[in-house]
Amino acid sequence: DYSRSAVRERQVRELVSFLEQRKRPTIITGDFNVDWSRNKGKVLRQLLDKGYQTINTNVENQITFPGHQTKLDWTLVSPELTIKREQILDEKVSDHFAIVSTITKKDQNP
Repeated sequence: DYSRSAVRERQVRELVSFLEQRKRPTIITGDFNVDWSRNKGKVLRQLLDKGYQTINTNVENQITFPGHQTKLDWTLVSPELTIKREQILDEKVSDHFAIVSTITKKDQNP
């Protein structure tokens, strides 16, 4: 829900509850409608607190939503994985720019 943080927080709690039942590596990606600089990414932190990881939380000059000149789109991975690289494409595929992430298992070389 892009307009109500309480709804976003509930949605992430539901997602975390679902993910806790999975017993395999997980990649979560998409439009979270969360800017890291607001409330220090409070909604994303619920996933980070469960061991999920992201990169590029220093969002200066990282724009995925040009309408507000901010980053709202994220890739997160479960602890068995690591994000080696993330690139924001400067082509709009919707009202957002696309993100391409290079992800590997932690025990693999790139």
